[in-house]
Amino acid sequence: MTTYISAVFHKDIRTVEFTAANGDKMLRTGGTLAWLLNNPGNLRPGGKYVSMIGQADTASGKFAIFSSVEEGRKEKRALLRRKYNDMTLYNAMHTYAPEGENDTAKYLAFVRKKSGATDQTVIKNMTDEQFNGMVAAMEQYEGFNANADTRKEKIVHATQVSLSDGAKPLPSFPVVAKTSTGKEKKLTTNAYGVLPAFITSKPGEMVQLFAEEAGKVGTKIGEFVLDQASASLLFARPLVTALAGSQPHNPDGGPRDAKRAPIRYVIQPKDTLGTVASKFKTSVDELVSNNRIRDRNKVFPGEVIWIYGPAPQGSTSGAAANDAAPATAKNSYAIKRGDTLSGIADRHGVSVDQLMAANPAIKDRNKISPGQSINLPTGAKKPEPASTAVTKPKTGQPPASSKPSGPAPSLVKPPPVAPPKQPAVKPPAAVDTRPVRSAENQAHPIALVPYSQQRAPWIEHAYAQAKKWSGKKEGVITKTINFHEEIGYGKQFKTMAGGDNAWCASFVNYCMRKAGYPISSPHPYRARSFAADTTNYVQIDAPVFGAIALVKTSHVGFVYALDGSSPILLGGNQSDQINFVKYNPASLRYYVPKAYLAFANKELKDPKLDATHAKTLNDALGIVVVTKASGNER
Repeated sequence: MTTYISAVFHKDIRTVEFTAANGDKMLRTGGTLAWLLNNPGNLRPGGKYVSMIGQADTASGKFAIFSSVEEGRKEKRALLRRKYNDMTLYNAMHTYAPEGENDTAKYLAFVRKKSGATDQTVIKNMTDEQFNGMVAAMEQYEGFNANADTRKEKIVHATQVSLSDGAKPLPSFPVVAKTSTGKEKKLTTNAYGVLPAFITSKPGEMVQLFAEEAGKVGTKIGEFVLDQASASLLFARPLVTALAGSQPHNPDGGPRDAKRAPIRYVIQPKDTLGTVASKFKTSVDELVSNNRIRDRNKVFPGEVIWIYGPAPQGSTSGAAANDAAPATAKNSYAIKRGDTLSGIADRHGVSVDQLMAANPAIKDRNKISPGQSINLPTGAKKPEPASTAVTKPKTGQPPASSKPSGPAPSLVKPPPVAPPKQPAVKPPAAVDTRPVRSAENQAHPIALVPYSQQRAPWIEHAYAQAKKWSGKKEGVITKTINFHEEIGYGKQFKTMAGGDNAWCASFVNYCMRKAGYPISSPHPYRARSFAADTTNYVQIDAPVFGAIALVKTSHVGFVYALDGSSPILLGGNQSDQINFVKYNPASLRYYVPKAYLAFANKELKDPKLDATHAKTLNDALGIVVVTKASGNER
């Protein structure tokens, strides 16, 4: 039986698009809403539904979408036991189907007749026959099987293609697709470097992908064959831009020691202040002074320092400034009559994909309402006055703002809406990202291109949070930031405190999202979601710096260092803290984002992991780890 891991409801055409673990798609139309959504109980999203894989925003409100009708029935039974078990049938039906929304008396009489229970029968005291009769009666009364003759399902094979520079996704990247049947189409990747799915209509059809350069067909990216099976492909190509300035190559006799602009640098494994100073032709003393470093012999991967000067005004020495809390009023926007997402994106210097990523509640980019408040991505510019506004090309940078869910582009097209004209955007030219210098000892000024720091960029966010909270417990952290809420699951988990609100996976996904990578699916608050999500994540054979380590199936954290042969994980919900813990390698499996795989494969040859102890790392941040009574450090 096919297992579906995600689903999207297209309201305008009343269609549900289910995505299977193997990449196949099922398009479902007709029938009742309960049938469409595999939701015989018409359950609303917000509960802790294990098999919920999406939600539908309908004219009657929001409803959960389940992976199968059997799972939907299980969730309804669990809800009845969890919420209504101590109620009488009378009270349960008046709570489940309140009189303001239903003919409760008629509904109760129908259930009473079908189940054989009385109004005063307590749910938990029902016989199996009575309980099953009640559930069946509710499903029948809700009309699950109505309009059965209109039900339609279509299975299609889809090939999902992702583009990467070898370490990060290539968002908003223009592509030309050519098929062996003579078709040509211009496409653009979404915020996570994913192209719209290619549907197999003629098995064996060849597709070639080219970069669109200045509006024309440019460099070939790759090719693939559409088969009678779904597939997920990654094409990695070195497309990195770097900017550096220098004085004229043959300067006049003026001053030659102009002050260099500060450079932001993330400490890497094996780094010391000495190696960093040597790399950037500066001194350890200057680094210590500019960054107020207390111990010049102790710097740690993920720390952010500034070179050639202190941090510029308004910035910080770490990622904490961007990791503090959900968006506030000063980076939100109230929709006005006549607004479109593309128009808002233009005025604020961001892409529509970035706006969609920052607002996971928006499922259709063509449907926004006046008065609606949306989040603006980090880096969004203040719009210029209308009389002087100038439309600027998008830069295609990955989102750095709140709560994207990371879905692949939809197969189901909404009703056509004429898009605003956009200026042609030339993709960045491929460059060598090694430090570039003019010839030394020839009296020419040196231009230093900042090092491309591709290695696990999510670690700086994880380290910043560990440093920010310095061993504080989850009950304190959750008052300021709830990592469940940050990835879009605040309704299901209103707090991180307590044994029922495990937040290790939400912490990992929060850091991945901050670095511009998709969060895992279908349940990003679960550790095993990284193993289940074969679309966005891939398993590797050994630990590398920043790899996501799955501890059996119940915990997850980032590989940070080694203590002997045992990986040290930087993670959340470890002794109810964000801290460093050593784990038995026999219990670990390792995953990286698919877009990062090419870089990870290079790292496997030289994992670049520091040798240290978890206590040393915790002590450096003032973290005191108190092992739980059971000996479990999670």
